[in-house]
Amino acid sequence: MNHAAPAAWAAWCRQDCKPGVVTFPRGRNDGSQKKDMFVLGNFIAAVARIIDIALNIYMWIIVIRAVLSWVHPDPYNPIVRLLYQVTEPLMAFVRRWIPLRGMGIDFSPMIILLAIVFLQSFLVPSLIQFSYYFR
Repeated sequence: MNHAAPAAWAAWCRQDCKPGVVTFPRGRNDGSQKKDMFVLGNFIAAVARIIDIALNIYMWIIVIRAVLSWVHPDPYNPIVRLLYQVTEPLMAFVRRWIPLRGMGIDFSPMIILLAIVFLQSFLVPSLIQFSYYFR
């Protein structure tokens, strides 16, 4: 068994695999790869902001639907139909996994709102912090 190959690979890895630097197999090899990664960092930060805005809009749609459920609007109204079409798939999923039907109150909007708040306070800041790694 040849033990020189793993030792050579370990030496190469120590030389080329520096912590905090993302390397690619092709491209320049002059150390400027880290400087070019700011575009990826900006892209990840933009995706994080878009996710945050989408979660915020969906949160308000859930709140509006919950308020509308108290007043029994016309089900043929296009706005009401849009709200139901946008929110019902996720609310049906939550109702299926957390069956609380016997209580008389639908807790699925609150569970979805808690999940949205969790994603806004965990996922979005994590993506933004991850984007700083590439800048």
